Amino acid sequence: MKRPFLKFLAVLAVSVCLAGCRYVSSYAALGLLRSNTSKTAEVSFASLRGRLVFRLKCTEPSQALICKGSVETGSITVSIDNGDKEKKLFSLENGEQEETRYEALAEGTVYIIVKTDGSCRKGNLSFRIE
Repeated sequence: MKRPFLKFLAVLAVSVCLAGCRYVSSYAALGLLRSNTSKTAEVSFASLRGRLVFRLKCTEPSQALICKGSVETGSITVSIDNGDKEKKLFSLENGEQEETRYEALAEGTVYIIVKTDGSCRKGNLSFRIE
């Protein structure tokens, strides 16, 4: 009698945990260095394939997101979700660099979603709320 109940509790706990995750990282990488605080996120990599998700916190509605990025080979798309739905910020392809500012932040959690199209090499991305 106890075993089926314990299995049910385990499945329920996993379901609740996964339901709370709006976005999940799923990637394969070599030489990846990743940092994420409530106001900043950075990643640099030798090789990356998949999706990376960063979670930042906007404490005032007048704050902006500062984004910088570069990739030597491959294609990366960077999107943001700040409460309503995912919006594309910018894309990077072979040898491109980008520096942009996103002003329309709402107070609350800011998800930054980095997706690769295939494998990317030698990239750097940084995000800062100020």
